[in-house]
Amino acid sequence: MGLADSTIEIMQWGSDFLHEIDGLNIPFSDTLNLMNGVNYAQFLEAFLMIANQKTKAKEGSGDSAQEFNRLYKETLKDIFENATFEMEKRMKIDSFLVNVFSEGVNRVFFEHSVLLQAVFETFGIIRNGTYLELDKDSFVRMLKESEILILPKPKEEVKAAAGRGRGAPRRGAAAKETEEKEEEKKPEAEAVILFTENDAMNAIDPCQSFDHNMLNYYDFLEALCRIADVYPFTKVQLLDDMESFDNRVDFLCSKLEAKNFDLMQKFEMERQAINEERRYQPRSVVQDIMGDDLSDEDD
Repeated sequence: MGLADSTIEIMQWGSDFLHEIDGLNIPFSDTLNLMNGVNYAQFLEAFLMIANQKTKAKEGSGDSAQEFNRLYKETLKDIFENATFEMEKRMKIDSFLVNVFSEGVNRVFFEHSVLLQAVFETFGIIRNGTYLELDKDSFVRMLKESEILILPKPKEEVKAAAGRGRGAPRRGAAAKETEEKEEEKKPEAEAVILFTENDAMNAIDPCQSFDHNMLNYYDFLEALCRIADVYPFTKVQLLDDMESFDNRVDFLCSKLEAKNFDLMQKFEMERQAINEERRYQPRSVVQDIMGDDLSDEDD
């Protein structure tokens, strides 16, 4: 929406005026875990207070109450008319987001939700003592450790292979000619296309939270999609397994799971322990009413 230039500015708003919203605790906590979330009334009040603060900073706002009200209405109008938080508007600006918010990709993210949360929390860092973000260097490191990057072989391996070739016994001319003919019959192997740290960093360049080098959880998911879009799948993979974009994203998630399976299990156990400790028991009013009605009928 372009209301703030940094997370520091938002945190400052909390100290300056957002703390006045009834029931809202400062500092803000990680809303992914539904800690310190806001209801709809608090959500609207926060926008009104932000608009009020921005109106005060405008030239002429202190001239009269009438002028302040005019600028205030103008500020509110700009906030909502020029915002790009609506998916339709964002997808018109960046057509790639059609892939990110497709039904197939959302299904893949749902199926791997525990894994993705575990990886994000492990590689991420707590910022300003409240919320979790992932820097892009750590994202690329995660890809490398999960063997998603396709890197050139170390020189030691190349030298070892060359040494094995020199040590092989020499064959006669006839045997060599036979081997060459056999090699010609084999299908030509597809050249290996590298996918390095720089390639990954360039791919995720459009993804960012307030800071260019940082990713929130949703930016993290978008970054995975952008990696899937440029990843050098082989021709065989593209024909057999990667014919759809959601399959490509699923391939990356499967690679992450293969290297982080133990981490995922530990994360899930810890979350279950937290839920049991809180003993959150949702109350359904509809069920209670129906239960009362049924009990009345029984009487």
